[in-house]
This record gives sequence, C-alpha cells and structure tokens, in this order.
Amino acid sequence: MKLAMLPEALRGSAYPGVGLLITTGAAVNVTGWHSENVDRPIFVNISGGNTTVQLFQITGGANCSSVVTRQGGSTANVTVLGRIHPNGCTNAINNGGTPTTGLIVDNTKI
Repeated sequence: MKLAMLPEALRGSAYPGVGLLITTGAAVNVTGWHSENVDRPIFVNISGGNTTVQLFQITGGANCSSVVTRQGGSTANVTVLGRIHPNGCTNAINNGGTPTTGLIVDNTKI
C-alpha cells in the first residue's frame, strides 16, 4: 500500500493541495477521517492492478473543494465510499471531474 500524508508542518493552516494520496495497494480501507484547511482531503489515483479502496465516515472542513477526489482517467469503480459529509467543503465527491454535493449516506462506487 502506498499512502502519502500531509507533512506535520503544514497541518492546521490553509493548504491548497492533497491531504491523503492513494495511488496503489491491494486493499486500502480508511474509516473515520476529518480534515480542516486542505483543498482535497482524500485524492484517489489508481491505475490498473487489483487495488480496491474503501472510504467511510469521512468529513471535510474549511477551505475544501471536494472531500474525496478521484483523478480523471484513473481506474473507475474500484473505490467504494459511504457516509461522506462535506461539512464546509464545496463538494462531497469529485468523480473524475463530476462533482456531487451534499451528504453521501449509502455506499457509492466511483
């Protein structure tokens, strides 16, 4: 599994980049994530392979465009998410350029 997290020095202030970058890994499961002042708290960019991603109980915060972003052109339908709350973010999900607003309650595949 390959995950990259925001450096400690940048946490707590407005950051225009990505908080958690998911690019590879056989199975990635994130449950219970909250982010403040990060433009794209969780960014998924999977290309091929057998990677699956599960994201549940994720909330955004201030200065956020989309809680979960799937890179356009990355493998579709390998990310399952549910209980995604924008909580200050413009969008709950950005699925390869298609935004979804509001609370995502049921399991959704992107």
